[in-house]
Amino acid sequence: MSLHSNIMLYLIQAYKWKMVNSMSSQQFQLDNIIDLEKWQKLQDSLSLVTKMAIITTDYKGVPVSQHSQCQSFCKAVRQDEALSPYCQKCDARGGLDAVRLNKPYIYKCHFNIIDIAIPIIVHDQYIGAIMAGQVLLKDDTTVELEQIVTRAPSAETDNKFRSLEQEYAALPVLTYDEVTTISDMLYHLCNYMVEEAIDKNTVIESYRQALAASSSRVQAVHASELQERSVVQKHSAIEVHASGTDHRSELPKSYVSPLASSRLPEHYEQMSDKSVLKPLLNEKLLNQPFSNEQSASGDLVVEAVSSHLNSNKTASNSLLQPAFDYIYTHRNDTIKLADMADLCHVSPSYFSRLFTKETGESFSTFVPRLKMEWAKQMLECTDWAIAQISNELGFSEPSYFIKTFKKFAGCTPAAYRKLTWVNS
Repeated sequence: MSLHSNIMLYLIQAYKWKMVNSMSSQQFQLDNIIDLEKWQKLQDSLSLVTKMAIITTDYKGVPVSQHSQCQSFCKAVRQDEALSPYCQKCDARGGLDAVRLNKPYIYKCHFNIIDIAIPIIVHDQYIGAIMAGQVLLKDDTTVELEQIVTRAPSAETDNKFRSLEQEYAALPVLTYDEVTTISDMLYHLCNYMVEEAIDKNTVIESYRQALAASSSRVQAVHASELQERSVVQKHSAIEVHASGTDHRSELPKSYVSPLASSRLPEHYEQMSDKSVLKPLLNEKLLNQPFSNEQSASGDLVVEAVSSHLNSNKTASNSLLQPAFDYIYTHRNDTIKLADMADLCHVSPSYFSRLFTKETGESFSTFVPRLKMEWAKQMLECTDWAIAQISNELGFSEPSYFIKTFKKFAGCTPAAYRKLTWVNS
């Protein structure tokens, strides 16, 4: 049967679900989670394929989609003042049992038509439902389904039914196995889609917050550096005034301060997060002999970045340490699982299981993800061309590197570099 807009209001009043009451936040509202226009097209297609009428509601029972393939018999019954209340009771009871059972609930309405209530539950939170059905069973004697609402016989309803016998006979007929298969498919498909959408939205929001926090940190560091520079300049001025001599004039004109910003590539000051690499750079610059060669600064940046990228991982399972040592020191190699298994003296299948247990993800995901993290650091800390970074990380073609980067970062390398600079 079709779903009335009040389907779950009865549920809320009768059952007092705490999970429902906790769903008031916008992040768990269906219309904020999925693209309802795209979902409507998918729902229409599913309705045609399954021969079932389908409609989607939010956790309050309010429809968030249009009704797909609603049958003529059910439309007429719902428009009847005497019969419509029974339809609404069927909707409410079906939705209540589906949430209570935490799975699709198949039942018969007051006209013995098959309906299904399919809950959408993500992270143990009920956020809506799919109502499907308006079909007849091919052989309803083999399966006992609950008729959740009954009504007393009356001449008025009998006359109404006789006037709609042709529409009733036109209802789709399915086997019970087909009905259960369709209900399971709709349950898993919709819950998967909604859960993926929630996770995606969470990642995007976390990324935005991280960018905002990074920008705030950089501004704070920059303000601190300006204050420190002001104090140093003031102190130097006082010394010059006291001694009457400016010792800086004794230095050769070719002298360049080891901490002068001109010794770093111009874009270094625009990096979004230098909390790790900057100390490395400063240490190398302080230990560098004074020189007129500005090209040395680029080498220092490269050396500092390389030093940071080569930071190794200590495996909790020592058997895997040779593989991690190799991966972290050969970032420009094409690293294969079979080679790493040989390096650790185990079979590829056993190595794969140990590696997944150690890292939480497969070898084929870990290695490219690690390389993309290295790529991000190179994009932030150097002015290397995309092709140069691609080659540095062992990619045969820059186009494949860009495709891989976009898969893990959600944008192209050029867009990422621009984004980090702009946000800083």
